[in-house]
Amino acid sequence: MHVNDILLRPDLQYIKARFDVKRDRCGPDECWNWTAATMAHGYGKLGVDGDLFGAHVLAYLFEYGPIPNFGRGVGKNLCRHTCDNTACTNPKHIILGLQRDNLKDARDRERVPLGMARKHTKVPDEIVLAIRADPRLHREIAEEYDMQRRYVSRIKQGVRRQHV
Repeated sequence: MHVNDILLRPDLQYIKARFDVKRDRCGPDECWNWTAATMAHGYGKLGVDGDLFGAHVLAYLFEYGPIPNFGRGVGKNLCRHTCDNTACTNPKHIILGLQRDNLKDARDRERVPLGMARKHTKVPDEIVLAIRADPRLHREIAEEYDMQRRYVSRIKQGVRRQHV
C-alpha cells in the first residue's frame, strides 16, 4: 500500500489514534519522540495491514496531507528531519526533499564520517595532500602510490576526498 492511501481508509481515525499514543508530545517546538517499535537507525515504525510505515512519514502525512511524488529512487520525495532526531515525529521538524538533499544535510551537519573515519578508506589525508601538490603526471603518481590513475585524477580534481 502506498503511504498516501492511508488517508483514504475508512479506519483512518483509528490509525491516527494508534499513531498518536505512541509518541511523546512535548512543547510545540520540541521533538516529539516515538515511544514504540523502531526500524534501523532509530526511526519509529507503525504497521498498517502488514505494511510498515515510518512514524516521521505518517506525522507529515497526517499534518499536511498527501505526499507528492513520495517513494524511493531518483527524483522521489522523502521526509527529512530538520532536527536530526530520527525518533522525532513533530511535523514542524519534518520537511520534504530528495535523497540528495538528505545526504547534503548529513554532510553539512557532520553526520557522515569522512576520510579515515570511513571503514573502507585506504588513503590517509596526508597522502591525498601530497598527491594534490605533486606536479608529475597522474600515471607516475599512481605508480608510486600503487593506485589507479583514475583515482589520482579524481583526487587532483577534487571529486574524491573533497573534505581534505
